Amino acid sequence: AVMYIVEGMGLKNVKALHARMESVELKFDVITARAVGPLNQLLEWCRPLMRHNSILLAMKGPKITEEIEALDSRHVRQFEIGVKKVEYAALDGHVIARIKKK
Repeated sequence: AVMYIVEGMGLKNVKALHARMESVELKFDVITARAVGPLNQLLEWCRPLMRHNSILLAMKGPKITEEIEALDSRHVRQFEIGVKKVEYAALDGHVIARIKKK
């Protein structure tokens, strides 16, 4: 789906990679994730793949507030986190978490 959008927009500087995070040894400007696990675990897996100012876009469920509150102080210092509600009836209660590595 990502490459379909990339091609449709005519973007030339985009590389989509579908892989398990632990098998990747690259750094990315943008990472997307859905249905991966709790936010603290997702950040642990994604942190090595992120550069300074990289963005992680993660679809999260209705427990996002509790997941953010459960983050340890290291995550709070390393990342800026914003949340936007998904405006689609079939995904009621879901959000996109925008996480920027400081």
